[in-house]
Amino acid sequence: MPWLTVIMFRRSLTVSRPCCPIQRLGLISDDFLMQVAEFSAILWIRFSQGSRWIMKRGLAFLIAGSVLVTAFAGALDVLIRYNLNWIDFIKYSFALTKEEQDYLNDTDLVCGVKYNDLPLSFVNEEDENDGILIDFLSQLSIEVENAISVKLERTEALARGLQQKQFQAVIAERGDLPADDYFFTEPLYIMHGKMLVKDESSFQNIKDIKDVRIAVERTEADSADRIKELYGHKNIQIVYAEDFDQALDMLKTDRVEVVAGDETKISYHLNQKRTDQYYRFLKYSFSRKEVCIAIEKSQKQLLSAFNKGILSMKKKNLIAKTQSKWFGVLEPEMVDMQEVDFIYKVALSFLISLVAFTVWNLSTAKKVTDKTRELLHSKEQLRLIIDTLDRGLIIAEEDGTINEVNRELCRITGAAKEQLQKTSVSENSALQRFFDRDDEKVFRLDQHYYIKKTIDLTDEQKRLYILEDCTRRYINEIRNIQEEKMIAVGLLSAGLAHEIRNPLGLIRSYMYLIRNFCTGEDGTHAVAVINDSINRINGLIESLLKFSKLSSDECQEVDLDELISNILRLEKEQMTKRNITCDYCLESGRSVPVYLNEDLMKMIIINLLNNSIEALEKVERQGRIEIRAAAEEDAVHILFRDNGCGVSSEKLLKIFNPFYTDKEQGTGLGLYIISSQLEQIGGNIRAESAEGEGTTFYIEIPTRRTEDE
Repeated sequence: MPWLTVIMFRRSLTVSRPCCPIQRLGLISDDFLMQVAEFSAILWIRFSQGSRWIMKRGLAFLIAGSVLVTAFAGALDVLIRYNLNWIDFIKYSFALTKEEQDYLNDTDLVCGVKYNDLPLSFVNEEDENDGILIDFLSQLSIEVENAISVKLERTEALARGLQQKQFQAVIAERGDLPADDYFFTEPLYIMHGKMLVKDESSFQNIKDIKDVRIAVERTEADSADRIKELYGHKNIQIVYAEDFDQALDMLKTDRVEVVAGDETKISYHLNQKRTDQYYRFLKYSFSRKEVCIAIEKSQKQLLSAFNKGILSMKKKNLIAKTQSKWFGVLEPEMVDMQEVDFIYKVALSFLISLVAFTVWNLSTAKKVTDKTRELLHSKEQLRLIIDTLDRGLIIAEEDGTINEVNRELCRITGAAKEQLQKTSVSENSALQRFFDRDDEKVFRLDQHYYIKKTIDLTDEQKRLYILEDCTRRYINEIRNIQEEKMIAVGLLSAGLAHEIRNPLGLIRSYMYLIRNFCTGEDGTHAVAVINDSINRINGLIESLLKFSKLSSDECQEVDLDELISNILRLEKEQMTKRNITCDYCLESGRSVPVYLNEDLMKMIIINLLNNSIEALEKVERQGRIEIRAAAEEDAVHILFRDNGCGVSSEKLLKIFNPFYTDKEQGTGLGLYIISSQLEQIGGNIRAESAEGEGTTFYIEIPTRRTEDE
């Protein structure tokens, strides 16, 4: 069956002119049709051999393919038969509307046609209008159920008559009249520029011609120009003839090798002379002209009615039958619906046979397919389990050759699975830096912490390599240690404050007693100094107690101004020693109680203060820290600026990364923890910096006005 298809297509491609309707329209080349036929045969053979790639897809593949083929075939069928797309085909398949019928009934249709244009339109011996186009218009009048009068005029008079309302329509080639002024119907007829040679000529298609003389009628200068444009580089010579008889005589007497012109006219004249058996057309056309009905743009109803009539004529195959009346064996290219139907019947038979054979083949191989599916299902389940693990896995031979890796390992190493499989663990550059380490020891690489382990699978003589990214766990451990330190510092601060406050109370009491005995100026001044010092120490104790007060992760009412002031009071001595001034301002001008995470607020201010103090130690100028706080309805906004050493733009992008630090001592987790904590509660922190000038942080902390919110 498939080889028969190949033979049929080969035969259709070796005749003297294209007999396949698809070829005639020029939509698809001979080579493409040959490839389609041969592919169909190969596909059939692969089905008969039970090819695994077809069987795996089964009925789903078959149904999807059938749907696509059917949809493509349907669209191609409409294009081949009627030269229309689906939308226009459906639009013009409906009957005439009432508005269109009323327009036709109220209008005397007169159509202008070119005068004396054999065989398209002319006046015959009985002094009647005759020709192919006249017959087409007669058939069209039947389809639209309205008489169409025909008037033959010179070319220059057609457009003028249409403008002056002498005609309601004229038949013209698309492009002869301006498209901005006129509508054109779907093609009523297609004229192909063809080349005629003697039957014994060695040329098979127009692409072969070179070093030849070509006769062209002087009235068809456009054909001569087109030939020069396409084949002028092939050393051709155009010889002009006064009419077709002279051109044919030149070909007959070997003064030219080719006659070129409109296929319709050439076919008609050859048929009249009964000499068509001595000549043949070369394959393919050098030009294509669509003959349409031109209508003024104000007559949309007439355009729709004519298009519906033309489509109806094509469906009834009237255009092909009319053409057969006028031409002999050298019938011009036209889609004959009988040929199209034959091709489709062959294709449908092939498709049905293919479907039937596939169903039989699939049913025969069902047991094998089921077993294979079960095996694949089990393998996929195992693969899914392995890929969902949070540890990178490698299964390798004893010599280190990798058999399988999971998705997590590819993520950690940044290498694709194909780059790792069948390579050696010890030689693969993407793996060496991870596995050239001691087992079960944490190591740091690219700001991440890893631990690797090797297990020998003695039963299978293989090895299992495990690589775990323990960065998050390590960060959490560091964070827990930091929190425990904060708790310990808080407890120590509370105890220390308590121990200091007791003797301070005794000092204050005895100071009151001494004040009664000090009546001189020096004694009074000494007592005042003692009292001021006691008050300063008492203020520091109060700040220390408030700072050390333990709080949970939940929000609580906080006096924003008091919280920041207490922290600054504790850090004041450190800043004074380093000659650093701190400018703090609450934008509202008064203390506003807000509900927020107090521990987080302390962590942010302390961390940024310490960072600024360290940055200011690296510059010689007067150190200055500026803090601006503003409490809004849903957030606290803090601006924190210093004029320290600043950071470069490259480093600025990394300061919130875990373990990033340029200090000799430090974990590099301070800003990372702040950033991640803020992100968890919907806040954010960002930084701006200029190297050598200073750094500015912008912090937003979500808050509430009341406890119930």
